[in-house]
Amino acid sequence: MKTLAFFVLAFFLLGCIQQLVLPANSSREPICGVGTSCVGNQSVASEPAYSLAFSAIDLEGKPITQEQFKGKVIVAQGFASWCTSCAVEAEAIKQVYSEFAGKGVEVLYFDVMPNGEPVEQVRAFRSQYGDAKWHWIAQANELPAKLGARSFDYTAVIDARGNIVYQDNKLTDPGELRQAIAKVLGRWDNV
Repeated sequence: MKTLAFFVLAFFLLGCIQQLVLPANSSREPICGVGTSCVGNQSVASEPAYSLAFSAIDLEGKPITQEQFKGKVIVAQGFASWCTSCAVEAEAIKQVYSEFAGKGVEVLYFDVMPNGEPVEQVRAFRSQYGDAKWHWIAQANELPAKLGARSFDYTAVIDARGNIVYQDNKLTDPGELRQAIAKVLGRWDNV
């Protein structure tokens, strides 16, 4: 009986997580869908898959839009403040970012929860795991859907023209992320 109760609870929780991450009215194609080529769980866009046009408010209450990132490479990371694997992901991104800081690479962290999270929780996550130089959004509005983010640990590399050139929905391997950024920057010698 305990085993049955465990499985019922597990399926219930999985359903809740799916509803949080991928709303029922979502019409997005699978990440490995039209206009992308796939290798394992990662997808590399063969043409611009999504528009980067977005607007949100950062943790200090200032507007943040795609205009701030024109001409720069963006590492976009979807997270939730309570997600333990997101903390691991932040450490990997911090490691890779340190190699490309000052070379036209920006990091954009956005909460993937449908209604966002309290700013205080996101600030606490940033303080513990992130970097204050990165761009942080507690309520990302339409950004997760526009990027195709379907889960926590979503990572994308967006080139200077706003095209997604790398994305995954898993713990990102720092080597893969490093290669994606280096390729966009044209710096294969740094890999």
